[in-house]
Amino acid sequence: MTQTSDATIAEACGHWRDTAALIVTGQTPTDFLQGYLTSNTEMLTPGRAQPTALCNLKGRVLANGWALGLETGVALIVHRSLFDKTRQFLSPYARFGRCALGETARQVLVNTDNADIELLPHLRIELVETANPELADVSSILSTHLVTESLALLSAPVSEEFLPQMLGLDRCGAVDFNKGCYLGQEIVARAQFRGEVKRQLASFQWQDQPPAIGSTDAAKNTVISIGANGQGLWVSRVF
Repeated sequence: MTQTSDATIAEACGHWRDTAALIVTGQTPTDFLQGYLTSNTEMLTPGRAQPTALCNLKGRVLANGWALGLETGVALIVHRSLFDKTRQFLSPYARFGRCALGETARQVLVNTDNADIELLPHLRIELVETANPELADVSSILSTHLVTESLALLSAPVSEEFLPQMLGLDRCGAVDFNKGCYLGQEIVARAQFRGEVKRQLASFQWQDQPPAIGSTDAAKNTVISIGANGQGLWVSRVF
């Protein structure tokens, strides 16, 4: 992490409008999510968010972000464009797991006075039911920071297209290869241990008009995210 990037996010204060938190409650929400998230929910600790991802049966990442242990359950922080899709995907499984999914999104506030949850170094958050509309939107600042640090956060145009390793999620601690089974785990593990991952996350530079997220160039590089600094992340072929 660069010192410039550290200072930028440390000074960011406001509403991260690009994200939303899904609240999972019930008898044992951590046990329920253990069978669906790529991270180990048994390792959730209060006050610190855990990188994680949710895959479909084919091992493709439907959404990624962070899991957070709460006194009353677990919060899943994802891109706002994937909140409804994540909820709909987990809903039928939650009923069998005796868990409930929040119908409305919690809002993510960054570096506010009550922000006591560590999401990233120099970045603390709090979850609220309703955000003050006068709060600044820090989405552009944080998107640029994530791009600079090569951290992918999927949005709707690129959902269910890539294995976690193609997004570098194995390198940021979002995938635990020693935990028990989870949805898509067999494919994710096979790709990891047989060296079958032929695409990877990489940074690129753009000028003038930025490319659209989800667009693919002639070399079949697919854009994942765009920063405000002329830098972006895409999934490219490994040659």
